[in-house]
Amino acid sequence: MTSSKKILDDLSLAVKNLPQHPVTKLDEVNTVLHILAVREEIERTRDDKYLEECQVLLAELEIHLKELQRKSDINSYRRVNY
Repeated sequence: MTSSKKILDDLSLAVKNLPQHPVTKLDEVNTVLHILAVREEIERTRDDKYLEECQVLLAELEIHLKELQRKSDINSYRRVNY
């Protein structure tokens, strides 16, 4: 549950920063919601093949979220220093 809490905290933070970069933040919000949905699917599924597919998808979504957050951090740094 702590990872779900962290995701919800990230979602809250992304929503608070929405006016700065709306498209990037909406992509972050969408990705976080997809991560939550896939994690719920992983918890519910009993099919091994489907479970494996969900785990691959979850890994890809988490990488995408980290990339979005990295880009957001770079943009924030640029705004402050320029």
